[in-house]
Amino acid sequence: MHLTSALAASAWALQASAFLVPLEVTSPKSAISTVVLSESISPFDLDCPHCPYFTADGSPSPNDVRTKIHLEFGIDTNQELTVNGHSPFSKNQPLALTARQIRPDDGQLGPILDLDFALEKLPAVNSHDTPDLSVTPLRLTILALQGHPVKADTVSISLLASPEQTSIAVVSTLPFKDSPGATTCNTASNWAACRYHAIVSAGLKTRPISYGIQGSFPPAKPGCHMKSGSKSVTKGAHHRHHYHAHHLGRLLHQTLRFFVIPALLGVIGGLVASAIGMVVGQLIVFIWVRFYRGDRRGRVHGRAVEIVVEEDEKDTLLAREDIQPPLYEYVAAEEKADQDEKKS
Repeated sequence: MHLTSALAASAWALQASAFLVPLEVTSPKSAISTVVLSESISPFDLDCPHCPYFTADGSPSPNDVRTKIHLEFGIDTNQELTVNGHSPFSKNQPLALTARQIRPDDGQLGPILDLDFALEKLPAVNSHDTPDLSVTPLRLTILALQGHPVKADTVSISLLASPEQTSIAVVSTLPFKDSPGATTCNTASNWAACRYHAIVSAGLKTRPISYGIQGSFPPAKPGCHMKSGSKSVTKGAHHRHHYHAHHLGRLLHQTLRFFVIPALLGVIGGLVASAIGMVVGQLIVFIWVRFYRGDRRGRVHGRAVEIVVEEDEKDTLLAREDIQPPLYEYVAAEEKADQDEKKS
């Protein structure tokens, strides 16, 4: 009876989380055969074709050695996922992951190396037929190995949770080329920070509200969008506020960049051009008044002096002559006739 319940739960878990693993399923039988229920450690070797092989002293080997990243997934007492003994979602442990490299040729394990990673926790999916069962998909993306960029596939883990326990149901991989930032971060100065930012942005845009991510990456250079250190993001009311505030700040930045600053530069340029034009105009007016109009005024004043001198001489001559007022004969004749009439 327990075996039947386990197989049914496994088949349902694969069906519920099929949207997380975009692989073609040829038949239900082969699909069910990939489901592994585990209550203990589940080892998984992740292919890393372009990763350098690190020697015992932690330095990369100059030889081209084919390696894999050895991962061990388990469940802790809090029913949370562990990766190589670390609990990324635990609040009591530092946010850090380590791993070893394994050489497929001889199976030899290398030294313990620090991982820069991003671990996404997607919302749980509940079954309509069995409400007590739920599947929680997780995605582990290794960004760098001992500070060296890593271009490896994303590990997809599905946790099957029941009221009694949580088990690892499915462990598979997603192609590297389909992961966020796989092509856009090739020219970035900080590969790990750029990939982490791309994964967070894609998760916040395409996932439901209950979305969480844990991660760690090296310090970014000044000017990089992401800051250094470990990050934990949970998409909820607070992060939606931060997300909208980020977009509002970006909108204000674009407005200042494309509208306000050009307008201010245009006004300043216009004022400077007006000031230069005013100075040039004043200079032209000064030159015109100083040289052209000054000569004309000098000539006009000279003529006025000559005329004044001529008028003065004429007045002097007129003042010296004793000119009697004109006498008219008809006036004298009339006066004489009036006097004769009075006598008679």
